[in-house]
Amino acid sequence: MPSKTAPFALLTLNMQTISRHRAATLADARRVAVKEAVTRKDAITLVWLGSSPSKAQYVDPSGHVSTLYHHDDRLGCVELWTSRETGTPMGLYHGVQARMEQDPDALWVVVCEKHNTLVGHRTLTDARRTRSPMDFCDGCRHGEDVDL
Repeated sequence: MPSKTAPFALLTLNMQTISRHRAATLADARRVAVKEAVTRKDAITLVWLGSSPSKAQYVDPSGHVSTLYHHDDRLGCVELWTSRETGTPMGLYHGVQARMEQDPDALWVVVCEKHNTLVGHRTLTDARRTRSPMDFCDGCRHGEDVDL
């Protein structure tokens, strides 16, 4: 049960360690999250109100708090779909949360899951318009088969 004086819970994790903190205000939570994000660059920091992390938010190293995208057990995944044109599995990701290397101006990444080809977009709206891998994936355009 969460403490009445510290309703915000923070969790920082990477492959080796997990650290937990509590904070009385969202501002305090952000300060702790930024410190964690800066000192542990290989980790991801989450913050939530209360005892349930189901509504967790992502905190980036600059202190910006945003929605945590997590679909089908894939961190940073906004949605998955199958291309109607090619039958290829596709994914839309928040590039930073998914730890993808991409253009820093292109926060949103659409991935051809079959060929592991990606294209970055500046806005989520633009990324959602990319529904077919034929728009960016050479493997799909050339009909290359890859075992999934």
